[in-house]
Amino acid sequence: TLSLEPGGVTYEFRITDPHFDPVRPVEDAVISIPDVGDFRTLGDGRTVARVPVNTEVDISVTKQGYQEVKRAVNISEERGNITFEISRTPQFIIQSGNERVIAGEKVGVTVTNAYGEPAEDVVVRRNGQRIGRSDENGDMQVEIPEAGEFTLTAGTGSLSSEDLTVIGVNPSRTDTEAATPTPTSTGGSSGFVPGLGFSVGIISLLCFGVIARRYRSS
Repeated sequence: TLSLEPGGVTYEFRITDPHFDPVRPVEDAVISIPDVGDFRTLGDGRTVARVPVNTEVDISVTKQGYQEVKRAVNISEERGNITFEISRTPQFIIQSGNERVIAGEKVGVTVTNAYGEPAEDVVVRRNGQRIGRSDENGDMQVEIPEAGEFTLTAGTGSLSSEDLTVIGVNPSRTDTEAATPTPTSTGGSSGFVPGLGFSVGIISLLCFGVIARRYRSS
C-alpha cells in the first residue's frame, strides 16, 4: 500500500475585535499552529500560513491584554480564510488627578473599562468599605476624612481594579504676620557735642579781635 503524505495549503487568518461596530482589525495578534509555527497579524488584522491539508488543526490566538481564543479547524485541500474574534480581558481601572488631598476634602476619581471607556455603576470602595457607585461618566467624588493613606478600588462582582493610593494631608499653616524690620544702629560715638562747635567759633573770633587791637595800638 502506498501512503501519501499530506500536502500543504495556504490559509488566510483574520483577527477582529467585536467590541466595536463595525468590528476592528487586531494588529500584532499571534496565531499559533502546532508543528507549523507562530504568525503575527499586520495592521489590517490579517496574516497567512501554510498548513497541512485534510487534517484537524488546533489553532490558538493570543495578544497581550486580550483573552486567548482556541479553535479546532478542519483544513481542506483548497485555499481558505478563517476569522477569529478576540476581546480584551475584562478589567476596571480607577484613576485620580490628585495623589494628595487635604484631609476632610473630596478627591475626584474616574473608573474606566478595558477599552478606556467610562464605566458606569461600578462600586467604589475606600479601604475596603463601599462608599458609592460611579456615574454615567465613570466619575465619583470620594471623601478623604483624615490625614493618612487610603486605598481606593473599583469593581463589580469578582472583578476589581488595582489599588489606587490617595494620601490625606493636614492643611499647612500660613504665617500672616509680616516680620517688622529692626532699625540698624551705627553704634559708637561721633565725638561731636551739640552746641560745642558754635561756642568754639565765638571764642576764636573774640581772640582774633583782641589780637587785632593790640596790633593797631603798637
